[in-house]
Amino acid sequence: MSRPASLPIILASVDSGDIRLDGGDCACPTSASAQALGSPLHPPPWETTLYQSPTITVPLNEEYSALLTPIRPRGLAAVNAQTTFLWHQFDRPRSIADVLASTAEDFREGLGLEIIRQLWSGGFLTDSPAPTPIFPYPDTLTSWLQVTSACNLCCEYCYVRKKDDYMTPETGRAAIEAIVRSARAHHLPRIRVKYSGGEPTLCWPLLTKLHQYALKLARRYDLQVEGIVLSNGVGLTHRMVDDMLTYGLQLMVSVDGLEEYHDRQRPFRNGEGSFARVVRGIEMARSVGLVPILCVTVTERNLAGLGDLLGWILERDLPFSINLYRHHDLSLLAQDLQAETARLTEGLLAALDMVEARLPKHSLLGSLLDRASLYAPHQIPCGVGQHYLAVDTRGRVAKCHMTLPDTVTTITAADPLAYVREDRRGLQNPAVDEKEDCRACPWRYWCAGGCPLVTYRATGRYDARSPHCETYRALFPEVARLEGMRLIQHAARS
Repeated sequence: MSRPASLPIILASVDSGDIRLDGGDCACPTSASAQALGSPLHPPPWETTLYQSPTITVPLNEEYSALLTPIRPRGLAAVNAQTTFLWHQFDRPRSIADVLASTAEDFREGLGLEIIRQLWSGGFLTDSPAPTPIFPYPDTLTSWLQVTSACNLCCEYCYVRKKDDYMTPETGRAAIEAIVRSARAHHLPRIRVKYSGGEPTLCWPLLTKLHQYALKLARRYDLQVEGIVLSNGVGLTHRMVDDMLTYGLQLMVSVDGLEEYHDRQRPFRNGEGSFARVVRGIEMARSVGLVPILCVTVTERNLAGLGDLLGWILERDLPFSINLYRHHDLSLLAQDLQAETARLTEGLLAALDMVEARLPKHSLLGSLLDRASLYAPHQIPCGVGQHYLAVDTRGRVAKCHMTLPDTVTTITAADPLAYVREDRRGLQNPAVDEKEDCRACPWRYWCAGGCPLVTYRATGRYDARSPHCETYRALFPEVARLEGMRLIQHAARS
């Protein structure tokens, strides 16, 4: 291949800090701290034979390509032509010494070795002809705490059975204690509490007291704790926003479109639209330095307006996640929510054109494609059945918040997570390598087979491929390309 004259460049999406794969109100796929990922690997001896790892490449422009491999949980990298040239020297197994000797005229002293070190540390080169992927081990117990089933909106796609019941302070404290017990029993140093509903801001004093209690227990047992409020945004007040800043609570607000697109999906009980109130809440939070995460649920009803919404979000430089509508028993009468696969794929691709025009500073790898995330390789799409608890207003525990009526234990159990992990009834969450239809897919360790509940409702099996498989496979290269272009653009401005 030709020998480009430019200096080698590797731009990495994730090279340190925390990898966070949250999105919407779903169970977190995985969570791994920098310590869990481990330190960058030392390069092998010069005489070691190296191999190219299984790597997906996506062209970005004439100079750059994106590389993605499951061999190291380090995210996507954008590499220029000179780096690609050096990587291709290992198209056949070769030693470092051999490659450096044959490319000595192309690189000044030490530069070729440094790029090989980075390719090795990123997992794009390995000393094994059949390397084993490295998956971040979970270090966080995530919990859905349904503090109320009441809500001031009437969203047809919502899976919560609305009623005016509220968690009591006694039940709430017992739930926090149960979460802490399970985290300690399973040696998970972090807990994440998602305060949800219904609409959790309807019982704000209870919510803040519960989070203060969680912080207190975390200090006592040397745990890290995070709290996030999953809100529709219409009832936010200055007091609530100030409390979130005081207690370190994150805020996630549901926004499904601009004006009529949002109002069509998320009206008040009297039928009036809620968009103006949501925007007021978002701007209130931003005005005092609380950056809300926006959760977008895509249905047939709002698909055409998705691009304009993403443009609005990116203009404000707000983090967001796109989530696909999940069919459930309470939405049987709303037949126009589910988009047909080809139309869904086409609509999502069209919306991504707006993203390319306004590439943000923050990473896009966990934002653009539902439960599928390119942050790090993972074998399960969410924490259901492994490191996730859903607790209802009465203290009953289920594997998933979408299956809360199907509880497996209560918060009075010594270790609720153990019951969740051992239960073999109902919802199951097999690893993607256990799904025969997925084993040969090069994207499987980023898709992880999709939401198991959606798959079961479409196929009657948990080990089948996702009904969104075609959409995922069509959008993955585009998501990788956008992230690569974002890295290049950000580097050029630095």
